[in-house]
Amino acid sequence: MATLTPVNPRVYANGHMETIKLLADTDATWKQGQFLQISAEGYLQACASDAVQITHFALSDLDTAPGNTTTEVEVGVINANVRFVMNELDGTVAQTDIGDTFGLDTTSNVCTIDIGDATNAALYLENVLWNLEPTKNSSADVKARCIVRVPQAIIDATPATAI
Repeated sequence: MATLTPVNPRVYANGHMETIKLLADTDATWKQGQFLQISAEGYLQACASDAVQITHFALSDLDTAPGNTTTEVEVGVINANVRFVMNELDGTVAQTDIGDTFGLDTTSNVCTIDIGDATNAALYLENVLWNLEPTKNSSADVKARCIVRVPQAIIDATPATAI
């Protein structure tokens, strides 16, 4: 058993996303690999914990808020077929969790799947890496690496209000 250090999601295996340039919100900042959403005003912003909409994927850091709504950034366009490797928030993952949908946690610009939150279901848990790579991962790992995807209903959700 190991306690893993969470890192932002990455596209799993041969996953592919189209890219697009969109306008960042005036006070937006994020880290590479963070999930993004479109605000009610139509600008990109980082997803907060318990997000109800996840539409894009940060391809690079945006460390400084643009201070305007004219700054374009290139981001990945998430679709329901793209799978991501991401860590669980703060515990272990059981085999029985696979196939359920759980919440997103964003703490210190790091996105994780929150197995303890089935109420704000935004990420479908497809598998865990200890099933696929048992020599590198353990079912006892705390903050285990998971294979997730974003359901189409979350991608299509109503734009979020400003964070």
